[in-house]
Amino acid sequence: MNKLLVIILLFVSSLYSQVIVDIEVNGNKLVDKTLITAASGLAVGKELTPSCTRDAIKKLYALGLFSDVAIDTERKGGGAKVIIEVEEYPRVSEIEFIGNKKIKDKKMKEVCGINEGNIASDRQIFNGKVNILKEYRDKGHFLVEVEPKTEMTENGMRIKYFITEKVNLRIREIEIIGNKAFSDEAIEKAMQNREKTWYRKAIFDADKFEKDKESIKQFYAERGFPYAEIENIEFIQLNGNWVKIGITIDEGKKLYFGDISFSGGEVIPNEKLYKYIKFKRDEVYDVKKLHESSQNLYEAYGDLGYLYLQVNREEELNDSIVNITYNIEEGNPARVNYIRVKDNTKTHEKVIRRELTLFPGDILRRSELIRSQRKVYNLGFFSNLTLGTRVASDSGDIDLTFNIEEKQAGQFSVGVGYSAETNFTGNVSISIPNLRGLGELLYIRGDKGGKYSNYELGLREPWLFDTPLSVGSNIFNLEMKKLSFTEKRKGGKIDMMRPIPRLAYTNGYISYNIENVFIQADSSAPQSLIDQAGERWKSAITLGLKRDSRDNFMNPKEGSKNSMSMEISGLGGGVRFQKYILESHIYNRLPLNFATLIRGKFGMLSPKNAPTYERFILGGVGSWGIRGYPDLSIGTLEGGKFSGGRYALLFTVEAKIAFEQNMYPIVFMDMGNTWNNLDEINLHDLKRGVGFGIRMEIPMMGLLGFDFAHGEKGWTPHFQVGVEF
Repeated sequence: MNKLLVIILLFVSSLYSQVIVDIEVNGNKLVDKTLITAASGLAVGKELTPSCTRDAIKKLYALGLFSDVAIDTERKGGGAKVIIEVEEYPRVSEIEFIGNKKIKDKKMKEVCGINEGNIASDRQIFNGKVNILKEYRDKGHFLVEVEPKTEMTENGMRIKYFITEKVNLRIREIEIIGNKAFSDEAIEKAMQNREKTWYRKAIFDADKFEKDKESIKQFYAERGFPYAEIENIEFIQLNGNWVKIGITIDEGKKLYFGDISFSGGEVIPNEKLYKYIKFKRDEVYDVKKLHESSQNLYEAYGDLGYLYLQVNREEELNDSIVNITYNIEEGNPARVNYIRVKDNTKTHEKVIRRELTLFPGDILRRSELIRSQRKVYNLGFFSNLTLGTRVASDSGDIDLTFNIEEKQAGQFSVGVGYSAETNFTGNVSISIPNLRGLGELLYIRGDKGGKYSNYELGLREPWLFDTPLSVGSNIFNLEMKKLSFTEKRKGGKIDMMRPIPRLAYTNGYISYNIENVFIQADSSAPQSLIDQAGERWKSAITLGLKRDSRDNFMNPKEGSKNSMSMEISGLGGGVRFQKYILESHIYNRLPLNFATLIRGKFGMLSPKNAPTYERFILGGVGSWGIRGYPDLSIGTLEGGKFSGGRYALLFTVEAKIAFEQNMYPIVFMDMGNTWNNLDEINLHDLKRGVGFGIRMEIPMMGLLGFDFAHGEKGWTPHFQVGVEF
């Protein structure tokens, strides 16, 4: 018996030690023989061993094309013939979905990942089931069953997915167990899954529940309990699809901040570092304030160019007191090595570079980098602007790349507007803000209506002779029928603007305009306006300062815009007055894409006998708009007749949320009024309008807005195109 076993082993060993002289493939119908042979790793001339046979079987199975693979051998000549037997998976002739109502068949085919005409393995069919269940889950449907079945037809394999769409789990109650410091309601407010109320469906979302667990721990960590843990979660089935969720919490000990100290820093003195810390001794421990404090330190050093700063926070626990030490490793400041502008196809590179406030060799200050980005983006020529950085040398110097995505900067609009003052007005406007790719602005505008017409042509060169001197000019022909008089103006203006050295975002400007003014008063006009009727020339110079640090001039969320101007008329001509205007816009970014605007504006006209038609009239929309009132409807009385005021005051508070990048709803309140004398100004006598609206940035058209506001006489609609709000 032992001799027979030895003979068999010697025979097998001699067979597998032979060289492969031939390979035969059987059972394949759809898959090419060459593919099978190549995938197996076996080849004529290669030595046949048990290990390479096992590897060949594994490799063929890994193709996912065969339900069974076997390899046999037989002697042939002085070597071995290999016979590969395969059993192919069938091709899919049809995929059918039965019972699906919430998701259409077309979407089902995309989701399951199996295509008709392809070979489908058992694993692929199972993966299709998993993908379908995931799609339902992503849409909030958890109680769904999917059962795949297959049947063979003349054309191949038909796959049927039987789907049972059950109702979703709904949360009847959330019970918090072990909480002593906070109520169930307070903890539940930190969660996205909430229990049923009259206004909440309370459909359970498993993905959100994973985030809810982290939110609960974060809730505790921001209120003095950084070691709070969730010990257990229990789902209790109630009637139907209702569940009760029990969450057991171990709150741990409540902690407080103790001493705060710094070590290692030299560039910024320790006494100045304390102002960047968001918490104080004896306050309740708060991880959010800790993170904000570290971020403030990084930003403070970043403004000095220390990009490689390391701030390591050490916490020493003494009973319930946590002493904080910030260990600061400053490193060396980074400098700008090279600045590259990329993907600008129309805009000349110098147009972008001249807006930068950072240059090669400069320390890479965070504030200057942000300022440069804002200035380039606020040119208005780009739909997107991203910044790339790369370490350029062993010393840590940085290469900067401004990645530009240009937008169609030209704007053309044709429309019809309406206001109580001007009635229906048709308008045509062409604006080319990046003429020749050099940043020049050319615009032509025409408005025509029953009470209003205006034709204007303007041109602006932003960098005259490649210096930061912006020069603009325009000519216009305006005619407007106001409440008690008709105003006609023909003329032109030229202005110059230049940045103020060492004052970021600040420009000084001077303009001169000359125009022919014709006033035709009717019987309802005040006597002063009737006396000023007729034709005269106005020659005026305006001096001013502007500071604009908004992050986006079309849809700002942070920064400010401030201006002051003084117009002096009477440098020749027959119109003499001085007009002073102060204006400020302050924008604040809030969490969840919210932003607020606070605006204030004050105007003064001097002297007392200044032309009546130059007085301030408020209402409606525009520079002196108060929404909720008709355009140009808020003024004073002179001899019982309507007139403008020599003093004007305007306040606006506005909040918006950006649902999308180019569309956002707003709520607002406008307040303002006019007076003829300084001692008459009364903040309790302001006209008020409150309402809501929407803003949209439309390509080729600019900003489009609609507001609905409530004033003294009810609700008033307002429609605006292409102006700043």
